[in-house]
Amino acid sequence: MTLPAWRPLRWALIGAVAAIALLNASLVLGTIRYMASGGGGEDFGTFLRVAGLANPFDYGGWRWSPVAAWGMPALIGLGLPVLTALKFGVLPLFGWRGLLIGTSWPFWFDVAAGNILTFVLVVAWFAWRGNRVAMVAFLILTLLMPRPIMLPLAAWLLWKEPWTRLPFGALFTVHAGLVLVSGYGGDWIGRLLAISGELTHQANVGPSHWIGVAWVPIGIALAVWLTRRGKIGLASLAASPYLFPYYLLFGALELAPHPLRDDADLAEAVRQHLHAVPAAGLGPEAEGQRPT
Repeated sequence: MTLPAWRPLRWALIGAVAAIALLNASLVLGTIRYMASGGGGEDFGTFLRVAGLANPFDYGGWRWSPVAAWGMPALIGLGLPVLTALKFGVLPLFGWRGLLIGTSWPFWFDVAAGNILTFVLVVAWFAWRGNRVAMVAFLILTLLMPRPIMLPLAAWLLWKEPWTRLPFGALFTVHAGLVLVSGYGGDWIGRLLAISGELTHQANVGPSHWIGVAWVPIGIALAVWLTRRGKIGLASLAASPYLFPYYLLFGALELAPHPLRDDADLAEAVRQHLHAVPAAGLGPEAEGQRPT
């Protein structure tokens, strides 16, 4: 029976969820109208520009690895309509949670911008669920497009999945060699360290939009705390100095079924289950009713 004292909190929670749902619906409809009027494709335009440059950092919007720039001709070869269709095509991979993701404003923002973060989320989703191929793929993506939102999951994999350390070391070495060969390593590091523009960007919906660089140490500390507790989706959001709307997609990792990974977790789960047995009325007095 619900205690009367909790009723105001319950209604407040229902009201908050309803308000978020209405805000999300309004933003989704606004984004759809924006695309219908001919807007969108800004990030895909970045891919187009970079594909035609010898030095990708001649374009101010490029923050990924110079090695990633080599793949832009193949990406733009797909075309924006195909890229958009593929984003809707991968939603069933999330199961019933794909309905929540596909009706969210961050997803539609990614669709409108022509970015590829939805695909990165798919890889992150299966890496978090324990798929080894996805784990390696996610670590590769972290090297090629090192967004801060990707670092908590990458750190978790290297921490909790020791087998990933050797292949990651090899991948890191190969990638570093390719960056050196490109001759643009210095330009890339300089671009990664320059975040002031993103903090003040009108599309930044994170805390740094209001408190500026003061959020960075707070976010890092919060991300470490959340990562240690396995809250990778929330840690990803906290870790980023700025949050563009499609970055919020990584919060969906909190919805992903996460398997028990090591013996310590399994032992703790068994211990909690055994402690819960008497509380469920299945203590020693029910011993004779249990199947042998």
